[in-house]
Amino acid sequence: MEDKSKKINIKNKIIEKDLYSIREYVDNTSFDEIVNELTELTELEVSLFFRFLKTEKASELFSHLTEEQQQTIIQNLTKKEIADFINELYSDEIADVLEALPHDMAKTILLTVDKETRVKVNQILQFKDEEVGSVMSVDIISLKSNLTNKEALSLIKQKRKESEIGQFYYIVDTKNRLQGFTTLEEIVFNPKEELIIKKMKQVATIKTKQSKTEAANIFASEDYSTLPVIDENGILMGMLTSDDVIDIIQEEASEDIYKAAGIVVDDNQPTVSYLKTSILSIVKSRFFWLLILMISSTLSQLIIQFFNNLFEDSLNQVSELSSVAISSVLIALIPVTSATSGNAGSQSTSTLTRAASLGELKEVKMKEVIGKETLVGLILGSILAVANFVRLIIYYLIYNGMLIQHYKFLLLISLVSSISLLVSITFSKCLGSSILTLALKRKKDPAVMSAPLLTTIIDALSTLIFFGLSYAILIPAFL
Repeated sequence: MEDKSKKINIKNKIIEKDLYSIREYVDNTSFDEIVNELTELTELEVSLFFRFLKTEKASELFSHLTEEQQQTIIQNLTKKEIADFINELYSDEIADVLEALPHDMAKTILLTVDKETRVKVNQILQFKDEEVGSVMSVDIISLKSNLTNKEALSLIKQKRKESEIGQFYYIVDTKNRLQGFTTLEEIVFNPKEELIIKKMKQVATIKTKQSKTEAANIFASEDYSTLPVIDENGILMGMLTSDDVIDIIQEEASEDIYKAAGIVVDDNQPTVSYLKTSILSIVKSRFFWLLILMISSTLSQLIIQFFNNLFEDSLNQVSELSSVAISSVLIALIPVTSATSGNAGSQSTSTLTRAASLGELKEVKMKEVIGKETLVGLILGSILAVANFVRLIIYYLIYNGMLIQHYKFLLLISLVSSISLLVSITFSKCLGSSILTLALKRKKDPAVMSAPLLTTIIDALSTLIFFGLSYAILIPAFL
């Protein structure tokens, strides 16, 4: 109830043009809460809201808005108003804004920023979206190796308003090549005339052309809140912050979830709110794989139909059960085999996809991975086969006393079901790991190769294994 009245008050304050109350509200409220409450306002009200804010505060809040909200504001403000708070943003934040806007609007905004900032923004925009260079912070303070602590501190104070201030500062030579880093504490508390290079330490680096996923893995293995970004020649280009890495991890996780579920992912889809995504966009993203999987399931249908006809032709001589009854019992067992083996395959691909995303499989040989998963499949398959045999015996004993009337047939079919479960699970583990490691070798995204397509393939193959074993064991037993 309290939140609701707060939102209504914001709307009223905008209408009343109560500048003081609006600024006080922004000063005392978290940006996330403000962003959520702005969704309740009209486009005009949001634009007016930003006009009432101080330039510095408006810029800070603008960087937290969704792409849709940013576009709304820019479309409703004058060029001067846009220039005022865009110039307050860091270069990487400006680059993010420009990438989310239509080309003409982005070009107009780029012309409003100063020349130095424009060069930095263009430097970021030249990199592909999946490369570290596209998300690095370029507004940093680099320190020459010949500076004293006093000179370094003076430089930091001088540039603090135009650069991102942190705990770590990177030391470069005369050609701007990275040498190492020092900390603000070292600069402040060590002798003023001592060279900063005296307390310099080495640090892991990230290259501009590296993928964001690789960068996140490097970042995770280090204990620093920032890491330097260099080019192929060792020139310091910027830095990657923990905030950047959190965004990367969220984006990668969203993409993997979509792909594993068989959803076609657009370049910006993982960052778009579900509630703001149109029904048509959702349908388009999910239709393709569902259609492919549905058509692929025709293979399972053909296998069932083929063996059903084969059993009807071959088992007419069986006196204790009709061929129709036998087919009904067999068909009822198919979902158990296909679903269990499909789940087993998905477990393998999910585990290996995670390991691959963390960089654990880079130096591992394909044979090791496939061999390990196959052995896991054999062990799991054996345990589940025994459990399945016991389950079926109990089931047929309870269900209308079927086991007593047709014990020979039901014992055999329970055995067939259990053996096929063992073979299918082992095969699914082997196939799942083989497909995924092959994708990694060919530098393909393993998430795309995993759950949906693999499940469909295993469904067809497990059905084939089940019917093949049934025909091979049952026909000789009854003829």
